[in-house]
Amino acid sequence: MFFHKNVTYGIKVILYLSRLDNNIRTAKEISSELQIPKEFTSKVLQSLTNSGIIISKKGKGGGFCLGKKPSDIKLIDVIVELDKSTELNICLFGIKECKLKCKCPMHDSLNRVRYEFYDIINNHTVKELLISGWFRF
Repeated sequence: MFFHKNVTYGIKVILYLSRLDNNIRTAKEISSELQIPKEFTSKVLQSLTNSGIIISKKGKGGGFCLGKKPSDIKLIDVIVELDKSTELNICLFGIKECKLKCKCPMHDSLNRVRYEFYDIINNHTVKELLISGWFRF
């Protein structure tokens, strides 16, 4: 796995809220419906609220709804907010930090994979995931 679980959970939350036509759901409802542990749900909701991807409504009848149109939410925005990075550390030798001065034989090939992945997440939106219909709740 390249990213922390909270990225996967965050994408699920956004897809779920995207299908609700701005209807509000509580953290408890989201956690239960998506079968995400409550502690992860709270952290994900807080991060996504801080970034403006979702909106938090306080008080009675409060909860969470989407803060942007699915077409305006790039996958990279979600990943950066929840993982704080888009760096893929793909090293066959387990080296944590790649040194350009001392490249391994796989460096250039794996670097192409990194750039391709970055291009994909930078150019795809939540709306595209919704249209594909692959995700079921």
